[in-house]
Amino acid sequence: GQERKRSRTPVRRPSPPPAPPRDRTWRVMLSQLPRDMEEDEFKDIAAQYGSIIAQELHREGAYKAGWVEYKTKAEADEAVAALDNRRMVDWSMRLQAYIYPGGQGMGGGVSTK
Repeated sequence: GQERKRSRTPVRRPSPPPAPPRDRTWRVMLSQLPRDMEEDEFKDIAAQYGSIIAQELHREGAYKAGWVEYKTKAEADEAVAALDNRRMVDWSMRLQAYIYPGGQGMGGGVSTK
């Protein structure tokens, strides 16, 4: 096969387009969840308050903790109002729910200032 001669001029790649303006999301942090809570149950509870964009549940010492991202602040506020300080059956701790400081989920690229 014929080898193509490589041009010595660096190829000017167009700078990557800015990430599509992903709608701002609102992240609600939840902790002191029952140790035996499963991902499905966590999602079911969170889905009662709005459209879930993303969620995560993990073990944290004696209990589980996680976060949920909602599309709107209203949904996030409703979830916090309903879940913060709530008791769950057969669980001694009260849930803690709050909007992630700064309010916004992790949905953007790294800010380059």
